[in-house]
Amino acid sequence: MIFETVREQIALPDAAQLYGISSRNGNIRCIFHADSNPLMKLYTDHFHCFGCGAHGDVTDFTAQLYGLSKLEAARKLRIIVISATAAAAAFGTIAVIRKVKSNKAAML
Repeated sequence: MIFETVREQIALPDAAQLYGISSRNGNIRCIFHADSNPLMKLYTDHFHCFGCGAHGDVTDFTAQLYGLSKLEAARKLRIIVISATAAAAAFGTIAVIRKVKSNKAAML
């Protein structure tokens, strides 16, 4: 249940941005192997590296990036979503969500 909820509520490129990983048109250097060219593609619902073959969803990405289990990664993502949602409800603006994401990225 938690996995589906997290996948529905946070897009992979948004999560990567929260972690300080910037992309050009969804392309990044693979974070799982030494990559001199941007061979990893971030899609809304998954990632794929055309170099090493790494593939997965937002929870896989978070788990592999931080050395977490998938459940721990889903919980980490859920906290981000809850924080952004609470701020948006309190202040009623998308800009607040971006601000919360920036603060969460600094804390991660």
